[in-house]
Amino acid sequence: MFENHPLLIYTLQDEYGDKKDYILTDLLIDSNITLTNADIVSLTNIYTVTQGERPEQVSDTLYGTPEYYHIILMINNIHDVHTEWYLSESQVRAFAEAKYGTAVDKNAYIIDDYGNTISALVSDDPRYTTFVLNTLPTPYTGNTTTITNYDYEVMQNNKKQNILVPKPDQLHIFAAYYKNKVIANA
Repeated sequence: MFENHPLLIYTLQDEYGDKKDYILTDLLIDSNITLTNADIVSLTNIYTVTQGERPEQVSDTLYGTPEYYHIILMINNIHDVHTEWYLSESQVRAFAEAKYGTAVDKNAYIIDDYGNTISALVSDDPRYTTFVLNTLPTPYTGNTTTITNYDYEVMQNNKKQNILVPKPDQLHIFAAYYKNKVIANA
């Protein structure tokens, strides 16, 4: 399936310091797809990713083979599964700790009842609670909640849990599109 992808040479070092060249297939070519609302309804289903489930597992569950994971990524415009794919709780925690350091559990965002970010904390000085407001067409007057950096990342991650997947009888359309994109970029 990847015979038309360009090849890349990666030099990797093992635990002993020895370097070795590996020839790998470049799977990160530009292969985004834009779907209209009509396409989404007629060609795809919504799939809810479970904790720790990878794109290959979704493909295997839906189509009986992990081979179509790249189509799932393409439909959802996912280029980096480490940051754009739905993460497990422990992965979100590790991501948030790496991003915020010791401020991971610090209150940093104000959200509305719908989970939209209304403002973000500007000052790290505990004596001040200065927030910068998003530009809204009208001032927000509803209920708000202050959340931590970690809670914000959990909220952002949860938005990634529902993805689009090709309906099984429409998979061939996406496979042909992807193959044509690969040939065009080769």
